[in-house]
Amino acid sequence: MWVGERPTVPVIPAAIPDGTGFRLGSKPNPFAPAITDGVLAGVVVSLVGDGLGATKPWPFPLVTVEQADHELRVKQGDSTAAAGIARVGDAVTVVSRDPGPATVRLRGAAFVTLPFPGPDKPTTRTFDKPGVVEVSSGTMLTWAACDLIVSDHPYHSVTGADGRFELTGVPPGEYQLTCRVRDWREVGRDRDPETGLIARRRFAPPVELSATVRVPERGAVEHTFTIEPTLFVRSPKR
Repeated sequence: MWVGERPTVPVIPAAIPDGTGFRLGSKPNPFAPAITDGVLAGVVVSLVGDGLGATKPWPFPLVTVEQADHELRVKQGDSTAAAGIARVGDAVTVVSRDPGPATVRLRGAAFVTLPFPGPDKPTTRTFDKPGVVEVSSGTMLTWAACDLIVSDHPYHSVTGADGRFELTGVPPGEYQLTCRVRDWREVGRDRDPETGLIARRRFAPPVELSATVRVPERGAVEHTFTIEPTLFVRSPKR
């Protein structure tokens, strides 16, 4: 649930490649909160605790990180969002639909920059440890970013347009239930040392909430996370 005023999230001024040079325009903030009727879509919800492991079949389609219209998004089955869930060891496809050279920069649980071989020519990458992989453009598309949650267990979900999530087949026990909400605020900029142009925008760390849940042998547990604007008013470190 989102409780409080809807934040004002300005668009990002953009120098957008047009094949012969650049045109000035704007792009939406990739982490602007998707709020509808007081609920928040696109929030990653996860269980943390012992005994999860691979106790049920992996429920998520394979992930594709796609650059299209000079923006980055995660495509997973019928979903296109700013976050997706990938299994440790599974191949993640990375592809650009835009003309011209491009790269993506992976940081967090992975540290590498991947070149796109060319438009509509996919490449793949596997991740050997769990964690969050932050994906951003390596070619001056300073507004382009998305996240991958890489995991060795299937107990994750991304809230839908109705704000709901569901985790099924959870072994009985006590766990931490967490939600991760991306912060859209810009906290810094990296500039190209030769041109002085903005090469990358840095966003504030995500807001994370946690609650203890006890899963019974049978039955269901319900929990509501409440996200308030005050969670985002703290001045983030640059």
